[in-house]
Amino acid sequence: MKNRLFQPRITVSAHSDDALKGYAFRGLRSDEDPPQGLKASGSNPDIEAWRHVVQDNDSPWISLTRDPKVAWKYSGEGEKDIVAVDLSKVDSEMVDAAAYLHMSHEFYNFAKGAAWRDKEILVKFNVPAQAIVKRWPAGTSFNTILRDIAGLN
Repeated sequence: MKNRLFQPRITVSAHSDDALKGYAFRGLRSDEDPPQGLKASGSNPDIEAWRHVVQDNDSPWISLTRDPKVAWKYSGEGEKDIVAVDLSKVDSEMVDAAAYLHMSHEFYNFAKGAAWRDKEILVKFNVPAQAIVKRWPAGTSFNTILRDIAGLN
């Protein structure tokens, strides 16, 4: 039998935040327009989810988070809009990267830390406008966002 070179695949395991089950959040880029839905900035359909987590620039994945504090951080602490997404209304492929992510061995520690830290949910290609159930404009206080989230559940 020949020796075969292979890259072992590893699953990153982490705890998800069940308190926000069903919703994910995103601090928007300035070019994103929620009434049009959210579209991935990259277009290469062959990029695997783990490559997005390790910063592949042509990724078809959109990062969301289960933690509104993370969305707040990526919004520049309220300098950009934040949205809430009802995951049950998303019909694209999704990966809960914080809980389960196949990846190449050499990126295991980096990806495990990044996906878990950001409680990352990845959506491939787009998030439809009807899945965006709440939008907070730039300047909305974090306490207001938390109050509104409590009303979503």
